[in-house]
Amino acid sequence: MLENVVCDEAQKCVIWFEHMYQPSWNFVKYNGWNPARMIEECYRPNARLLKESGAKINMNITQTMYSFLKENGAYDIISIYKELSGEGKLEITGSTAHHVFATKRYKKVLNDEIREQHDFVEHCFGQSPQIFFPPEMAIDHETEDI
Repeated sequence: MLENVVCDEAQKCVIWFEHMYQPSWNFVKYNGWNPARMIEECYRPNARLLKESGAKINMNITQTMYSFLKENGAYDIISIYKELSGEGKLEITGSTAHHVFATKRYKKVLNDEIREQHDFVEHCFGQSPQIFFPPEMAIDHETEDI
């Protein structure tokens, strides 16, 4: 999707990658952490900035993050991402659906997690991920073939 981004030696080029992840345990206020404040001060301004900038970016957005935004009344942020995707300005990476590491410890569920995330990206954003982002860059020799 972003294949038309070309940088030669005479140009400076930045590839903007967003890792949109939110732990599943903090969907509600937790020890002073306030999801509504996080959405209002971070996630919503970021989505608006992406829309206004016109930049093309790569993003990893898991189903956990999608659920976090939806359950906290921030579906407008998802709508911006869908709009950017439809305009060819947002490429969603493949990953695991719920931030499961691609390591031996999770090998039993890894195929299902990757397939579930792939299906989510196709359904929600109309894309078939071409790039894979292993959560926290955690991968090992027993799972790299998956």
